[in-house]
Amino acid sequence: MVRSPKITWNGYKINRVKSFKYLRIHVDDRLNWLEHINNQGEKAIKMQQNLKESQVAIGESLRYTDGLSIKRLLRECSPTDLQLGV
Repeated sequence: MVRSPKITWNGYKINRVKSFKYLRIHVDDRLNWLEHINNQGEKAIKMQQNLKESQVAIGESLRYTDGLSIKRLLRECSPTDLQLGV
């Protein structure tokens, strides 16, 4: 591997990194999209898993509601109970 030149900016040493995030886009040292695509895929998988867990939690809650409407159940559930966000 070829050693990269030392870069300074206003007296501060700039270290070389393999990838970084800029404007919500992951950029790697080869300027391709692989890092960004991998991160977005991981994020989508986590979101899907959280949605599945939420559906199970809501389904279990419906089993024990004794006539509560779905609208009332969702209104009374806190966002932390649903865990939709990542």
